[in-house]
Amino acid sequence: MRGQQDSQSDSGDEEGDHFLKDRSRFSPPPPSPDDLDDIQPDMLPPLSCPRLVDRPREFRHFLFVFLTFSLLTAAIALLIWLSGWVETEFEMTSVTSTRELRPVPKMLQEMVKDPTSLRVMYHGAGRDHKDPPFQLVVLVESQASHSDLRRAARETWASSPSVGGASLIIFTVAARGLSSDRMQHLERESRAHGDMAVFTDSAALPESEHLLYQLGWLQHSVSYHFLLRTKDRYYVRLDEILHSLQPHDPATSSLYWGYFEANRHAKQRWTGKHWEPDWFLCSKFIRFAHSGGYVISQTLVQRLVRSAHYLQLYMNEDIAVATWLSPFGDVTWKHDVRFDTDPGQSRGCQNTFLVFPVNSYGDMIVRHQRLRDSHKVCRKEHFLLRPHTFDFSVVPSQCCHSL
Repeated sequence: MRGQQDSQSDSGDEEGDHFLKDRSRFSPPPPSPDDLDDIQPDMLPPLSCPRLVDRPREFRHFLFVFLTFSLLTAAIALLIWLSGWVETEFEMTSVTSTRELRPVPKMLQEMVKDPTSLRVMYHGAGRDHKDPPFQLVVLVESQASHSDLRRAARETWASSPSVGGASLIIFTVAARGLSSDRMQHLERESRAHGDMAVFTDSAALPESEHLLYQLGWLQHSVSYHFLLRTKDRYYVRLDEILHSLQPHDPATSSLYWGYFEANRHAKQRWTGKHWEPDWFLCSKFIRFAHSGGYVISQTLVQRLVRSAHYLQLYMNEDIAVATWLSPFGDVTWKHDVRFDTDPGQSRGCQNTFLVFPVNSYGDMIVRHQRLRDSHKVCRKEHFLLRPHTFDFSVVPSQCCHSL
């Protein structure tokens, strides 16, 4: 029986080979290269794409879970963000920022109420309000140790014939913290010359506070029309300034006269002159007349004294005065290149200068003698720094043009 099975398998193989041979008769022969060139695209059979199988049920379930989780996560994140935004908005509307102001000095408050409360050592002959007022009072800021500069001023420009008649000169000294020996020396000098006002409770800094004490005392003690504020190391051509003031009516004048500057950057750290830690109005100072010498009318001084306890105090006198006077619309701002009054740098020497700095006692004597003999301030005129014009009708950045 085994042999019979082998014979059947051999016969099956022969039949398969015979079938393949017969099938080859029905298959077309392979095309020749020449035939390939004759084939057209429309003669090719259409391509048949296999039918896409349906996604498994498990994959559809996974996709549903993933999308649901993503949407829930996005919704939770959106709720958290909205809650934080609402909280931030609430904090912004409920929290305010305040600027801490310095308290008004007690002595300044008392001065406004009662000017006689100021302790001032003065042995000069003032002028009662019933007498004709001085045309010009010159307040010369000095220091206790500057006796040589005061002596030079008394021997030169402060010896003008107008002194005691049309003008009055007073040297002011801040004496807080001075030794008893120094105070005795100042008292002897004051009694000898009668032209010193020593403020025993006032300090030199801030300059604006010390200035308000001087103005308050002056308003109460002396009758005058105009005030010239300067320092002991400046020479003042007193007669020329009195002549320039004649066109101004003292009853209605609101004069602020000096050498003005603007567009200077504010300094809130100690870098020398014009250090202002409390300046907050803008990044630059407003227009101001340099503190080496400027003139203001009595009407403006009176306004400052009456509102002294409301004024912001600054380190520098010139910045303070200009800031205090800026709100008043009737102020006459007068820029004059004849004032060489920048404490930082002199502009040189010109024979037309009304107020100019000196280097020492000897320099002031020499300038005075030359002016008396030849009516000239300078041995030779020159500029170290060109002066500038000032246009008050434009913004500070466009105000000034060099001459």
